Amino acid sequence: MRIDSIPPKDLLRQYTHIRETKPAPAAAPGADRAELTEGAKMFSNALKEAMDMMDVRSPEELAHINQVAGQIRNDTYSVPGVKVARKILGK
Repeated sequence: MRIDSIPPKDLLRQYTHIRETKPAPAAAPGADRAELTEGAKMFSNALKEAMDMMDVRSPEELAHINQVAGQIRNDTYSVPGVKVARKILGK
């Protein structure tokens, strides 16, 4: 049997017919439920606080970030190829 012996339109029609006749299973109300343990809640809160502490930047770092962001917005930011090559080579 050849693979292309059935025209694509007929295949599509057969597929959509099969697909439309099958009703979607109805979800029972309240069947799925998830709860976190107290330990998981404490861990989640501790992790959030640790992440917030790590995201603190000095005023100098913020000024540099804003300067680079401005240069990128203005299409004036460029890095010399020599610096890129040194970083790639780990020098």
